[in-house]
Amino acid sequence: MKNKKNKGFTLIELLVVVAIIGILASVGVVAYGGYTASAKKASAKSNFNSVAKWTRNELQKCNIGEVNAMGGSLDCANASAGTSIASAVVTSQTAVTAKMQNPWSTANPKTNAVSGTALTEAGCSTTNRGNIGVVGVDTAGAVTVTITACTAAAEGEGADLVTNWLEEIIAVE
Repeated sequence: MKNKKNKGFTLIELLVVVAIIGILASVGVVAYGGYTASAKKASAKSNFNSVAKWTRNELQKCNIGEVNAMGGSLDCANASAGTSIASAVVTSQTAVTAKMQNPWSTANPKTNAVSGTALTEAGCSTTNRGNIGVVGVDTAGAVTVTITACTAAAEGEGADLVTNWLEEIIAVE
């Protein structure tokens, strides 16, 4: 009688391999969640910077003598009123052709990031993260457009609190 040697893996060896793969997969899933959250936060910050820079550039069109700015939403004759400017920014950035979408939005298609509602530093939460608020202020001697954003919900507590809130105030000349 010949002795046959069985070739293959034992059940224990297979279970060890499956356990190792499971551990590696769980670490990967957690890391992936962190990567996507930081990417959304960076995208929201980029959106804020784009809106602020775009607003400054469009206001310069009025300063050099253009008749209209912000895709025709702003009549340069009214470019000395902060509320008119803010309204034109919101109108331009929420048009059908606008691509300023909230990276945190779960809607399909994603919702617009820009609105005419100011965001406060203390108010950054999961409900308004990724939003950009544009508000004009008209006071005697000072006309400004304030752009605020919450890139993510506030993190931490006490002295370690990170608000994830951005603000830029544009003085209108």
